[in-house]
Amino acid sequence: MPGVRSTTPSALKAYVNCPRRYFYRYVQRRPESVKPHLFVGNVVHEALKAFFEVEPHRRSAKGLEERLRDAWRRSPDRAAAFPPDMREAEAAAGKAALEDLRLFVRRADLRAVPFALEEFLMTEVGDGVVVRGKIDRIDPSPKGDALVVIDYKTGRPPDTPPNLVDEFQLPLYCAMVEEGHARPVERVRLLYLKGHVTYDFSPREVDIARAKRRALRLFEEIEADTEFRPKVSPLCGHCDFLRDCPAREEAEALLARRTAGREAGEGVAGTADDLPF
Repeated sequence: MPGVRSTTPSALKAYVNCPRRYFYRYVQRRPESVKPHLFVGNVVHEALKAFFEVEPHRRSAKGLEERLRDAWRRSPDRAAAFPPDMREAEAAAGKAALEDLRLFVRRADLRAVPFALEEFLMTEVGDGVVVRGKIDRIDPSPKGDALVVIDYKTGRPPDTPPNLVDEFQLPLYCAMVEEGHARPVERVRLLYLKGHVTYDFSPREVDIARAKRRALRLFEEIEADTEFRPKVSPLCGHCDFLRDCPAREEAEALLARRTAGREAGEGVAGTADDLPF
């Protein structure tokens, strides 16, 4: 499609969080290290996809655990995310992921037959700008032809309930599914696996229109940005580009003031044939 300009919800959110990190990551295309929590998130998503590809009567807690371990072993990012000196941390991360999935098995509808799993879709937000995204899971609704969009989250649930303004990717997902399948979306669900906390939204046309306007506005801001000023926040502690950041001193001062104790917790190690959990 000549003339089409595209982006993703994750890229737009990266710009919102810190224009400078966006510049390093998406403009200069610098590589980022494999973060342990992102590794865990990826293998958990892979395990859930494989789990729901199985016929409902063959699904079990043990089967889901086996799929997590299999995804963990096979991931090409394992060694980078969890070097050999972090075996205890890998065990802790693996056990925590297993606990999250065991709770999922106890509370979720294991007999659900998804309409689609990890499907890539897109929606135009205006002026030839397309937002592309991967939908974790789409279920048929009991109510006619409607669909339910499910977005898994492997991090901790927020302290305050999310909303469709901050989580503007959710109305965009709704638009992607409705436009891609010509079927209405009944609701969009954020499912936090830790604690099995769920938030359901039923985006209205006004919500979708607002999200599209925001996505287009952000895309245009990025195109016009020549400075990509850094935004100092606790997220700086996880940034691969802090050493080169013009706000490094301010960021390090902020991080130094924060209470120690959050840093460790999600390392991992071992060989591809040996899991410590």
